[in-house]
Amino acid sequence: MTALVWITTGLLVLSMGGIGGMKLVGNAAGIEQAVRLGYDKIRIPIGIAEVAAVAGVLAGAIAADFEWLGIAAAVGVILMMVGAAGFHVRAGDRFEIVPSIVVGTAAVLYIIAINAS
Repeated sequence: MTALVWITTGLLVLSMGGIGGMKLVGNAAGIEQAVRLGYDKIRIPIGIAEVAAVAGVLAGAIAADFEWLGIAAAVGVILMMVGAAGFHVRAGDRFEIVPSIVVGTAAVLYIIAINAS
């Protein structure tokens, strides 16, 4: 595995694990944001998808037989980040899309790195 695979894996695990965990635990700030952005009714399923993406990315980075799973999880992360950016844009949060762009870019780099290794 290349350094880029491990760096992007670390970024995705920390960011998606934190974001998903916050949704699942029911952090007060996270619940307030879910209500404000309008996804409060699907907060838990989104959190489960984000934590599942962490497992997929890790499996893809650790086991060569599961690179396909890591790529699928990274594609899922990209789609979730596009959705997250859309919710923020709709709410008028100009700079709140930056984390979505960073995490989505890390997922794209993960896919590139995993295919190159």
